[in-house]
Amino acid sequence: MQKFIMLGRSQGKVYRVEEETLCRFDRFLRSLQPPPQNLSDAVLCKWLTLFSNARPGTQYINFGIIQRFCLYLRRFDPLAYVPHPSLAPPTTPPFLPYIYSRTEVVALLKAACQLKPSALSPIRPQTFYLLISLLYTTGMRLGEALKLELRDIDQKQQVLHIRKTKFFKSRLVPLSASMMKQLESYLQLRRRSGAPIDPDSPLLQNPHQKGPYSKSAIRGTSHHLLQRAGLMWAKDRSRPRIHDLRHSMAVHRIEDWYRQGADVQSNLRLLSTYLGHVNLASTQPYLTMTTELLQQASQRFQRFFTFKSNQMQKEIRDES
Repeated sequence: MQKFIMLGRSQGKVYRVEEETLCRFDRFLRSLQPPPQNLSDAVLCKWLTLFSNARPGTQYINFGIIQRFCLYLRRFDPLAYVPHPSLAPPTTPPFLPYIYSRTEVVALLKAACQLKPSALSPIRPQTFYLLISLLYTTGMRLGEALKLELRDIDQKQQVLHIRKTKFFKSRLVPLSASMMKQLESYLQLRRRSGAPIDPDSPLLQNPHQKGPYSKSAIRGTSHHLLQRAGLMWAKDRSRPRIHDLRHSMAVHRIEDWYRQGADVQSNLRLLSTYLGHVNLASTQPYLTMTTELLQQASQRFQRFFTFKSNQMQKEIRDES
């Protein structure tokens, strides 16, 4: 188990939940009398019954960790037990992110401009305007944006240095000329407001805590902005989240590529790298199908099919 955890962490994964789960599984195995010589369906099912009152998602995660550990064991013993997927507990339906329209993003930015400043927080509207702009134009995670420090801004190269975020990775994120100009204007405004200018000072300074904004503080204000922007949601689905701006950026970029006639499949690797993913599999959850995306893909297929059909008809006429 320790070697399995070490292998995962050597690949840049946190494996905190995996370690905790395997420790519990180890204690469970040692509590059985007599201790089992090998893993089996009976042992696994008995283990899973301990979590019968847990949420379906938790039960599924526990099963998945043990399954991956068994697959690791099979590397050294081809006869090692691996649970069949049919033993997996039922999981909750996959979460569907909210894809903002471009009009809704603009409405969200306008709502940020309408926030009321205070003596302690004189640039609050501009701060949330900048945050929404960064999340949407760069596809950064909320945590990445909140960890940005002044030293992470390279104005000459027009890039942001995202340091050791998910999976301990760092990356450079290029900014458009307009986004860089907006960021420079905010820095000047921030300096005039009296915020700290040390290189390790947070870009998004929370004047109430003398540090960066917390995720909970951002989510509280973003909920207010969503209401002000008129973004209502049905009772049978989750409400829009600030993190959904990352999903929206990915979908809108693909829509633009279709409109421009670009090679979408090849460009997906660029999008994956920009989002900070290790591979395309990590990017897949962000490729939510929308009506606009379906229309663009359908129109491209129709153009391709029409071209091929005309080409075949021409070849038939030439042969005859």
